[in-house]
Amino acid sequence: MRCATMGCNSSNLSPLSPVDLLFLDASELQTRLTERKLTSVQLVKAGLEQIRRENHQGLKLNAIISTPPEEEVIKLAEELDREREQGRVRGPLHGITIIVKDAIGTHPELKMATTSGSYALKTSVVAGDSQVIEKLRKAGVLILGKANLTEFCQMKGDNITTGWSAVGGQTTSAYIEGGIRHDQGRGGPTMPGGSSTGSAVGISAGFSPIALGTETDGSVIQPANRAALFAVKPTHGMVSLEGAWQLSTSFDVIGPMAKSAGDLANLLNVIVKNETANYPEFLTKSFANLRLGFVDPDIWRFPDAYSHPIDGVRDQMRTAYLDAKSKIETLAKKVEYPISIVLPEDLNISGQPSISNVITYEYGPLIDSYLKNLTESEVRSLDELIKWNEAHRELELPEEYPSQSRLVAARDNVPSLENYQAIRSHLKMVTDDLSAVYDAHDIDLIVIPTDSPICSVSAATGFPIGTMPLGYLDYNGKPFGLAVMGRSGDDGLLLQFMSAFEAAFPKRRVPPPLLANLGGAPEDEPQSMI
Repeated sequence: MRCATMGCNSSNLSPLSPVDLLFLDASELQTRLTERKLTSVQLVKAGLEQIRRENHQGLKLNAIISTPPEEEVIKLAEELDREREQGRVRGPLHGITIIVKDAIGTHPELKMATTSGSYALKTSVVAGDSQVIEKLRKAGVLILGKANLTEFCQMKGDNITTGWSAVGGQTTSAYIEGGIRHDQGRGGPTMPGGSSTGSAVGISAGFSPIALGTETDGSVIQPANRAALFAVKPTHGMVSLEGAWQLSTSFDVIGPMAKSAGDLANLLNVIVKNETANYPEFLTKSFANLRLGFVDPDIWRFPDAYSHPIDGVRDQMRTAYLDAKSKIETLAKKVEYPISIVLPEDLNISGQPSISNVITYEYGPLIDSYLKNLTESEVRSLDELIKWNEAHRELELPEEYPSQSRLVAARDNVPSLENYQAIRSHLKMVTDDLSAVYDAHDIDLIVIPTDSPICSVSAATGFPIGTMPLGYLDYNGKPFGLAVMGRSGDDGLLLQFMSAFEAAFPKRRVPPPLLANLGGAPEDEPQSMI
């Protein structure tokens, strides 16, 4: 084989190069582990070195808040390598590394605090692993780092850039050079998306092949979209939120991100509550039996106020979406276009923002419960948290982000129970109306541009949604994706669609700036090892 890293030679060839980390998904790494061409110890060391190379150095991505002590995670990797040698493999993710959003609790023995991006929680100690982490570790997955996020999952204050937290700083995209441009809107093409920003950027940067995020309204799907990843926000209630920082019992979900649909299927098999789940069986790589509805991309796009129009950007994304529709029409059982579905404004009641009002109603008690149950913490309630931030303004309320308005609203401006119940009833009707669209058109799934408010519809209804990489802007290289939404429980159909998409469309592109940093070129995809 040729050397995958520029300048190396056969005498010092590593089993895993930085370029390998950019390209290989978890399944491909598992193949190398199975064939004894790689060990989990080597994977851990390579991942940590890549984090050192690009997180605070190199491109300075700021995607990772903390990593475990190297000697500790290597001990865990050595044990998994011994199990493999003894013929005891726990599953397809045995010995694979993962990064998890720093809003998901990890056991103190891993020596990584769970901060949600806040200095107020930097010294806090959780009682143990959250349920999803417990499941991952039981499956032999190695927790390699806690990922940066929009602080408190984007529910600290107004006008905070996605991917910024006081502890982690500003996460930036591995695809875009020149940093963030605030003049192009909160959702402009340089923004990395949030709030699970570090989880997505970390995969694209080769820190780990898989990651977990949390989503209330777009926080898994949108950052994954902007990092050219495959991701799923599962059906609401399908994954335990125990031990995670939560905004809303009505909307919150923990979801996986990866470089392939197969890795998503393996991750879902581990983290869902249903112990008999078998999501890999949906990876048929075929559209043949799918009935699909496509929306009008001129309606389903972000509004100008959120992402200011830039010459050529919307035309490129619209063309890519319609070209994808035309290609899938030749492969699927049925395609209907355009179909009409509930719009974001339909979610609101009496002109009030339904989703944000529900979050504001539910958020305070969730914060109080989380803080109360910590083993150690400097704050034990929402009120104490707000006051701590005020007392430590230099850390938590800096000049560029002085607001904690969303925390204050959850304490002082909570909607009435009557208003809350009215919203919940309204959203139930919205869910019924959207479900009727599937029946009326006799379709299984709805396909939408990911760069749109579709995540709000998914949040309001609890329906699962997935995204996959469709293209890259000529303007600045920002990835943009194709989203697919099913009804509750149709998570497997999303995976079927995504596996079929992988088989029919070009492979995802790794970040050119990172590849250039390594002295490589786009054709430097790793070859199979001899």
